[in-house]
Amino acid sequence: MSRRLRVPVAIVVAIVASAGVALAATLALTSKSLTTFSADQAAPTTTAGGFTPSSLVLANRASPTAGTSGFAESGDTVTVTFSHAIKQSSLCSNWTTDLASQALTGVTVTIDNDGPDNTLNDRVVIGASPAACTGGFQFGHVDLGSKGFVTSTGSSFKDVPFTGSQIDVTGSTIKITLGTSATGGTNGELNPISSQTTAVYTPDSDIKSSTNVAVSGTASVTGVQL
Repeated sequence: MSRRLRVPVAIVVAIVASAGVALAATLALTSKSLTTFSADQAAPTTTAGGFTPSSLVLANRASPTAGTSGFAESGDTVTVTFSHAIKQSSLCSNWTTDLASQALTGVTVTIDNDGPDNTLNDRVVIGASPAACTGGFQFGHVDLGSKGFVTSTGSSFKDVPFTGSQIDVTGSTIKITLGTSATGGTNGELNPISSQTTAVYTPDSDIKSSTNVAVSGTASVTGVQL
């Protein structure tokens, strides 16, 4: 709520002059009213340089035994780092207070075979909404840069879910650790991609910084993914 406080121009000029502040010749006083803000109005907040994802890493499992490079499997990780700290409630509505770290376990992460319309590259997405996040976990997706990570027979486009996955959020970082894959039958099959691809992370538009700035931009990485 704002209130308009009317102050005669002559008084304003007199006050400024008495304070020893020179008025620039180009200053034009075109209004006889000033605007003040009530105490319940939050001052606008900006983040220098905007709020963007600044790095993306898709890493092969290192332990308990090394995984297969280029092949999505349990223990592989997807890590996104942002330019500033994340407002955690913009990821999960149940996280009403920003903490040093937050974790979700038992999450289903899915490699979407050829994207949502079956014409794009395979994507890493959050599958079924985690029970601990009303309305789902707002992540976005990672385009893996290839259609070959998941395959299926015939004209079907079957996805591969990874149940028991984990999401860890710390400061400006989201880390996803893949759980156990389910392949065959109603699901697709996993396929190794040993060549380099360019993976691109596109954040969910609901994600905000800890200072309430909306996210923009993408992050990418070129290499053998996962």
